[in-house]
Amino acid sequence: MSRDLRVAGYAATFDQPNERREVLRRGAFATQEWPLFLLADHVVGRPSYASSRRGTLETQEDGYGLWFQATLDDDAEGFEMWCLIRFAGVTGISVGGSGWQHRQEGRLKAFVCMPIYELSVLTSGGPRFPGTWVAPLDDARRRRLEMRS
Repeated sequence: MSRDLRVAGYAATFDQPNERREVLRRGAFATQEWPLFLLADHVVGRPSYASSRRGTLETQEDGYGLWFQATLDDDAEGFEMWCLIRFAGVTGISVGGSGWQHRQEGRLKAFVCMPIYELSVLTSGGPRFPGTWVAPLDDARRRRLEMRS
């Protein structure tokens, strides 16, 4: 019997400047050049919890930001991560990539193109951009609907 280890949330948000006066603009994630992996704390080199290559990680831009859904691997590590997410043991979620393009908008550095290769569940520190979160899938869907109300 397999466990339901699905999670979802917003890995990035649009139009919400951070403390460094950086902001993400709609369409920033339209160009996806690499397979996408779900990691912990941006640690590359460990097995991922989910990936677009395996069909267990999907992303979609909407009016709020970069929505994602993932099915964590049904093993000890995947279950441990799901428990951290479920019982508030994470501090947020963030994106990682390279070749990010920006334009200056007054005092803001506005990212307009952000090819990413990973989403990272954060167990320490905070996300680079405000308003990101991750939750078990059913809770995430409810929260997303409440945000739209």
